[in-house]
Amino acid sequence: MSKLPKIVLLACCVIAAVYFLLSLVGQIQVSISSDETSEIQHKIVYKTESEKAFPRAKLTANAQRGKCKKQLPQAIIAGHLKSGTGALVEFLNEHPQISSSNIRTDVQFFNKFYVSRGIRWYQSIMPCTFKNQITIEKTAQYFSYPKVAERIRTINTTTKIIIILKDPVKVAVSLYAMWREHKSNHAHEYTFERMISKTNGTTFEIDPNSKIIKLCSYVQNMKQWLQVFERTQVLILDGNSFDDHPAGTLKDVEKFLNVKHFFDTDHFVFNSTKGKYCFRRWNGKVRCLPEGKGRPHPKLNANVIQTLTDYYKPMKKILFKVINQTLW
Repeated sequence: MSKLPKIVLLACCVIAAVYFLLSLVGQIQVSISSDETSEIQHKIVYKTESEKAFPRAKLTANAQRGKCKKQLPQAIIAGHLKSGTGALVEFLNEHPQISSSNIRTDVQFFNKFYVSRGIRWYQSIMPCTFKNQITIEKTAQYFSYPKVAERIRTINTTTKIIIILKDPVKVAVSLYAMWREHKSNHAHEYTFERMISKTNGTTFEIDPNSKIIKLCSYVQNMKQWLQVFERTQVLILDGNSFDDHPAGTLKDVEKFLNVKHFFDTDHFVFNSTKGKYCFRRWNGKVRCLPEGKGRPHPKLNANVIQTLTDYYKPMKKILFKVINQTLW
């Protein structure tokens, strides 16, 4: 037999082996991409009806190429305290086109670390995202901090702002419960009634200078935000409605952020123990909010609740006029 066919056969085997090794290297390069890319690839696989309709090809291709980068947030959840910001950012982070900062608690950059840590630190804690994804961050304290809106606009004039507000009476009670558990602001030393009232010793009268009362008086803070940002850049959400119907609220956010529709009612499972909704992923696993959410609130006298309601009633009317929107 001539040696030529053997040489040709050997060459073919070598070529096939090289091709196999090159394809294997390509697979390894995809598998060793950044943690953020792995998380994005994890988020791309979905099974529900709405998820099947979601156009994922572009995300998948980008993830395989590994061309993600850390970028400043295009949207910021700016508050308010005890109004559902934690649940909002956790749910939004399940959307394949949305990714939140790597710090899972309040970032507090614009109110606390703006000067000391600087913009490079802020960008470093953001996730690695692609061109067709949106980076978001959440800090509930931003809403009531005077300089935050201007600082955000200085960095990016096109930033979209999301503010979620609950009925101030509910927020006041929830704030007290959180402070009491954390033993902060003297809440563990005094009753709720004592924390919000004047100390004349005879009649119950709301103290407008009480920290709880001031934090739940939204009008002045809202005016400051709308003086810095156009109304079209600010999405104001009803926190009470979000508690009861999260899918509907999240659809409003999707539209505001200009991302594809993803959230449906079948994503949410109610936790009767906590009184909060959890998120059900495509594989059936249910992800609930941290243990601190849904803590018990103090039982209050009906007269105290009514006094608070009456106190905030005129402020609510002014707020709704300022934002040209009705809540609660």
